[in-house]
Amino acid sequence: MRVPIEDWQFWTTTLAAILAAAYVARGLLPGGILGGRANQTRATLTVEGKKPGRPLAR
Repeated sequence: MRVPIEDWQFWTTTLAAILAAAYVARGLLPGGILGGRANQTRATLTVEGKKPGRPLAR
């Protein structure tokens, strides 16, 4: 079976697949060409919104 490179639907689907793969890879790769999430800081999860290391007020 031949690949239908003359068909516009082939190119539309190919472009959509490439864009989807780049979007997924952007979240997985640190920085670089795709502009990943290299410089993000993580939030600390807390109980009742208190700062870590402090006892809860009762």
